[in-house]
Amino acid sequence: MARTSGAPIARPIFFSFPSYKECYGLSTQFLLGSSLMVSPVLEQGKTLVKALFPPGSWCSVFDMTQTIVSKGQYFTLDAPLNVVNVHLYQNTILPMQPGGMISNEARMTPFTLIVTFPAGASEAQAKGNLYLDNDELPEMKLGNVYSTYVDLYATVKEGTVKICSQVQEGNFALDKGWKIEKVTVLGLGGSVDTSGLEIDGSPVANGASNIELSSVEQMHLQDDDDEDGQGKKNL
Repeated sequence: MARTSGAPIARPIFFSFPSYKECYGLSTQFLLGSSLMVSPVLEQGKTLVKALFPPGSWCSVFDMTQTIVSKGQYFTLDAPLNVVNVHLYQNTILPMQPGGMISNEARMTPFTLIVTFPAGASEAQAKGNLYLDNDELPEMKLGNVYSTYVDLYATVKEGTVKICSQVQEGNFALDKGWKIEKVTVLGLGGSVDTSGLEIDGSPVANGASNIELSSVEQMHLQDDDDEDGQGKKNL
């Protein structure tokens, strides 16, 4: 976590990809945490943005039908006024909540888990974490009865996605009524049925749980490099 490592929450791309030298000095994109990449438009009136994607699979957060499979090249992204290009790296679990008019209202909404695996993966792992408190503590820490910390883990193997968690001081979150409402798994290329899901060791099927399972048909976008080593695809 940022408070224990000293790393900023908004950070340069090379923080997560130190061996990928092409991103050294890149100042037009940034990461939120270790895996969520933002590629903003920085020139007035532009509706396209050229973004560098380190090698791997990057799932669009706001258009989950799109996954970029990069060899480490630039892609040109559509960026109209109503679109912010945000991509989540493979092997990640991202907890999300809907917005609200005020922060306290937003914090009481149910969670969605976005799980990303490498494009077309038949066997892979993902992880994430979540810290919850009453939004009034001066610092992030446990042991005060007003906070909960959750480590999240996911695997896919032989057609089954398994999700488990390790919870510290879970009573606070339970008392607040926080729950996971939806799980979205990306990167499987349609190879896994959404009924093949286990959560904390228990099989889950649509209609048998309060958790909604979703299947998203994705386009895995991958370009051959041009002469300059940069992809030409408009997304």
